[in-house]
Amino acid sequence: MYAYVRFVEEMGNSSLYTIPAKDILNFQPKDVNDFDNRTTYTAHWHDEANEENSGEYVIQILKLAASKKEMQQQLALKRPQIPKLNPSDVECEEEEQTQTKTKTARRIPTQDNGPVEGDLPRDQKLPREGSRKPAAAPGKKKSSNWKHTESSSDSDDSVVPASKLKSAKQEARFWRSQCMAERKLTASLKEEINFLRSKIVDQLTQYSESVEPAAPPPFSETSDGRFHLCNEVYTTSVQAAKLFSNKKPTILAREAAQLIWGIEVLAQRSVNGRVAPTKQGEASAQGNKNEPSEYCSHP
Repeated sequence: MYAYVRFVEEMGNSSLYTIPAKDILNFQPKDVNDFDNRTTYTAHWHDEANEENSGEYVIQILKLAASKKEMQQQLALKRPQIPKLNPSDVECEEEEQTQTKTKTARRIPTQDNGPVEGDLPRDQKLPREGSRKPAAAPGKKKSSNWKHTESSSDSDDSVVPASKLKSAKQEARFWRSQCMAERKLTASLKEEINFLRSKIVDQLTQYSESVEPAAPPPFSETSDGRFHLCNEVYTTSVQAAKLFSNKKPTILAREAAQLIWGIEVLAQRSVNGRVAPTKQGEASAQGNKNEPSEYCSHP
């Protein structure tokens, strides 16, 4: 995995760099979105051209990618914006820059007390303006030949001691890690709450459906699917549904009578005992035995 970073100490340089994510100290991202672009990290820079520039520097991560080729493709489409750093990181950065400027001012002699170019030998001429070689690496740190000024800077009231600055950085790094851990814990708790809420809603929905009384069937059916009308007179469920769909009692009684007397057993019977004519010319046929009154009294 590779990171597209900005070196924080190189304030005047707008150049951005792509470095391996493994060179960033205490940084193990799970995916390309597992970073904070408003905080600072410490990375190791290896300069092949000049080993003096190699070392640890403060950086700001702007983008992560799985490979260097993928990073180049994403940068070709859109350049990432540089957000403002957190106030705590900016304060630490300003303190470090102030200390560096103070050490530089104490090391360089003033124009009145310093040597003049004419007073020095030819091989010890003062360097002219613009003759200094530019730094090869971004955010280049000062060399170690200034260590003799650190002891005197600790006693200066206007300069923050290096020990206090180091402890402040450690404390800021600790609280930054605590903040990231709290954010992850809050996100996991929100996911768990949403999951439990959905489970509770599902349980309540199932419970409300189970306590609702079942709607009674429109009519009773036997095991074989027939409907018992009365006195062991059966009909189909379709005919029963059509019969009870009538709202007027007279129509209901008429259709019920038609249903009863349309049974095969009673098809040749009538109320007065005559044979029910089925064909033209059979009106003089002899009537059969009258049916019991119970068939007529219960339509």
